[in-house]
Amino acid sequence: FPIVSAIILTLTVAFAISSYFQLEKISEQLQKSPDINLTQLFKATLTAEGITQGIDNGDFLPQWAAEVQIENGLINKRYHQANAILATRIWSKYISTICGLIMICIGSIFIVAKLNEEVSGISGEAQSIRLSLKTSSPGVILCLLGTILIVVSLVSTPAITVQDANVYLHKTNAGTATVQQ
Repeated sequence: FPIVSAIILTLTVAFAISSYFQLEKISEQLQKSPDINLTQLFKATLTAEGITQGIDNGDFLPQWAAEVQIENGLINKRYHQANAILATRIWSKYISTICGLIMICIGSIFIVAKLNEEVSGISGEAQSIRLSLKTSSPGVILCLLGTILIVVSLVSTPAITVQDANVYLHKTNAGTATVQQ
């Protein structure tokens, strides 16, 4: 079975190289944190003269400007975290799909190579569905498990919810944004 071994080795190397480059792309994306610079907008109020004049007049504009900047940074980090969660979910779906495909390919190789063993079986049960498979070809079981892995990874799509609420600003104006994969 040198051809079978070469195919398995080739698939493993291709998977490792592909996974490395995908992981690098995701890592680069996660390290980029969005920044909105509001300094230009509040430049006049954040100077020493503006703060002194604001305090003398009983004006809280400098404090408000600082709170807005902090709130802005907090919102940016909150959405960056949601983006990171989404990226890791996509990564896990990618890994599951590739592993399932490799299992199917190896199972197919076993079937084509007519590799037979003693009769082995697999069975499962969920609610009103019952599945049982007995075969002498381990390739059939491997293909079935690879298919199940792919289907489960693609069907599972939990929502990512980000709740916006003021932390530093005193006015309550909360909203919720939900991203469905």
